[in-house]
Amino acid sequence: MMPARLQWWLIGLFILAAVCVLADAAESQPSPTLPGGQASRPLLVVQDSNAAPASPAAPLWLARCMVGEEGWRSPRGWDAIAHVLDKRHKQVRRRHPHVTFVMQVRGYCACLSSERLWVRSLRPSPPGRDWIPAPEGWPAGVSWRRHMSSWRAALRAALTFRERPDPCPRCMHFGGPMDHARALRLGLVQVHLHGVRSRFYRVGS
Repeated sequence: MMPARLQWWLIGLFILAAVCVLADAAESQPSPTLPGGQASRPLLVVQDSNAAPASPAAPLWLARCMVGEEGWRSPRGWDAIAHVLDKRHKQVRRRHPHVTFVMQVRGYCACLSSERLWVRSLRPSPPGRDWIPAPEGWPAGVSWRRHMSSWRAALRAALTFRERPDPCPRCMHFGGPMDHARALRLGLVQVHLHGVRSRFYRVGS
């Protein structure tokens, strides 16, 4: 008869393997389409939703978006992005309660469906280890070691952004320079935030 300790160890190993398979399967799916049919189009997604990121995957996807959209060393920009997504999620959930925070993040952040595979492959450190493996598709010749601490900082920011003030309380949209003309056509008003790469917008009065 197999010792009880070994039995429990094997059960735990089986559960961990199952969780990893399910997570990989979920991440391989295309970015979800939010109500209104807009997927990965930052300035054209319908207005959005209510609950905090309850899923364990939510901070990971949020951190990926923050780095992909704003870069590696922009705590203020990270917080602004996180708060915009949070406000939009609360707004959307009033009409579409099924929309999760992960759906909101993946549907709004174009970088998560771009050709930059490494953005959506960023992962936290394995349990009990300090080292975080380089993401799949990481550019050759670029030191992952130099970026790993910034990735840790982004993960912490994604977990704790609600503890800090919203840098732009009226902002409901963000995008890059390529989105600016379209934002103006939609009647959005740019709100200038010092020291950030992304462009933030409020709805015109």
